[in-house]
Amino acid sequence: MEGADLKKTKFDNLSFIIDNDYAVKCYNDASKIVFPALEKGALCYKALRGFAAPCPDCPIFTASKKGRIKYTASTNGKKYFASFSNMIFDDGNDGYVVSLSEQDPKELEKDDECELLRRKAEVYRKANYYCAYGYFECNLSKDLITTDIVEVVDENEYTVDMASRGFKLPIKFSDYVGWFHDIKVASNHDEYKDMTDVKKLLKRFENGEHYMDLTFRARSTAGYLTWHRHSIYMYKDTYSDDIMALYVLRDIAFKINRDAETKRNEDVMRVLASEYATVLYVDLESEKVSFCSLPKNFDMDLRKAAENLSFRELWEMYVNKSVLNSDAHIISKFVDNKFLKEYFKNKKVFSDIFRVGTEENFSYFEIKIVKMGSDEPKAFVVGIADKDETIRAQQEQQNQLEKALFLAQKDALTGIRNRTGYDICERELDKDIKDGLISPFAIAMFDVNGLKKTNDVEGHDKGNLLLINSSKLICSVFEHSSVFRIGGDEFVAILTGEDYKNREKLFERFREIVRQNEEKGDPIYENVSMASGVANYNPIIDSCVDDVLRRADTLMYENKAEMKANRAKLRAKK
Repeated sequence: MEGADLKKTKFDNLSFIIDNDYAVKCYNDASKIVFPALEKGALCYKALRGFAAPCPDCPIFTASKKGRIKYTASTNGKKYFASFSNMIFDDGNDGYVVSLSEQDPKELEKDDECELLRRKAEVYRKANYYCAYGYFECNLSKDLITTDIVEVVDENEYTVDMASRGFKLPIKFSDYVGWFHDIKVASNHDEYKDMTDVKKLLKRFENGEHYMDLTFRARSTAGYLTWHRHSIYMYKDTYSDDIMALYVLRDIAFKINRDAETKRNEDVMRVLASEYATVLYVDLESEKVSFCSLPKNFDMDLRKAAENLSFRELWEMYVNKSVLNSDAHIISKFVDNKFLKEYFKNKKVFSDIFRVGTEENFSYFEIKIVKMGSDEPKAFVVGIADKDETIRAQQEQQNQLEKALFLAQKDALTGIRNRTGYDICERELDKDIKDGLISPFAIAMFDVNGLKKTNDVEGHDKGNLLLINSSKLICSVFEHSSVFRIGGDEFVAILTGEDYKNREKLFERFREIVRQNEEKGDPIYENVSMASGVANYNPIIDSCVDDVLRRADTLMYENKAEMKANRAKLRAKK
């Protein structure tokens, strides 16, 4: 996790970060002094204590309800408390922030707790949101903002004086998002209200949704309207069991809007002169080329050749000398008079992207050609601009969008896809059905037995283990299928390809495993039991995926009733 620079981040006296394999990712200097064995890549418990086994009562290794552990450091003999906070790295993997203190976190004063939360918010931002436009952390359970509200302008961070905006401390989360909606949000009003509704957020967290985002137009700090992405990460505090959330706002369209304004500018010559390093004027009758502007590093051979070569000759020389072979067709056609006359018959401007350099090391350039004359072109103004930074930034932004989409579809507990992922898959299948391109498929529904009882009697950690083991069982049997957790204890598998062909055998195998698990008895979180039902897509009676899902759901509940009756018979015999 290279994004987190611990030396520039305010932490507790001792802090470090570990990944989901319990290996140290990075640490601060104070931790290294107290724990000399602390090294990047070392296992957490070995780095701290030299143990060959996890630390006693460690919440990560033992799934203990405790959120902290206590032990004595061998270097100075002091007792330390370690608290663990879950986080998500920018590559989508889970990890933990480990904060070490000589004082029991539960004994901290309220102000210190707020400071601890603020520091934790910094860790999240350093790890994932170095391009944040604004961020803060809040306690959804208490409807309170628990850190400073920070805005980022020109890569500089500012703590917002909310008192000047009419707020009194402590600030309610619902009051802030209501103010933001009324003052700044310019589109997607209903979606923003729905996404920031505290009760709905808590309900979504309860249903397994830990991440949400929304794109909308809003007024920036500088006052202009632009596209924003609003993201919310939710997690449970390890001490209080309150539901916390990290709220992040990003301006995602500054460069895109700037380029769009350039393209919409009616004064083409002024745009070319201000935005394009290379500007040529080409007289089509004489084929004489005039350089209006040239970059300092412009190829000297081309500069000298322009004095004696026609536009066709100069252009072919430029293409052969600089442009990638695979992109040569994009701009070489502009020496073809037939193409020029046909293309510019009803158009005035052409623009495209091409690459200069080698296949291993290239840069992106934009060419814009403007026709001079209302009918047949008499001359062209040609602009060439270095767009490498802009295009690569857009590509990086697209990568971030894809990462965000991946995180939005991931169930944080089981690691499989969640309800959002299922809805996306359902839309894709419905489109294929509508277009007549659908391949045979079936839908299997699963409902975990005994989850409420396990939570009530054994605790939620065992309930979580029951859900994890249930998802593992489904994935192990239907290993070639997409598996989703669509509710608290409900799972769906979409059977295609090999799994669809072997669906009957696979389903029999699954039910046999469940039957054997029920014979083994408790603990149910190890010997999981699930009701199940499967339905095949039938183009005669099914107009959409939901028709298949409803039949599978009915069969699953029939199986659930049958299993319940069988258990009752067994109890009666005993």
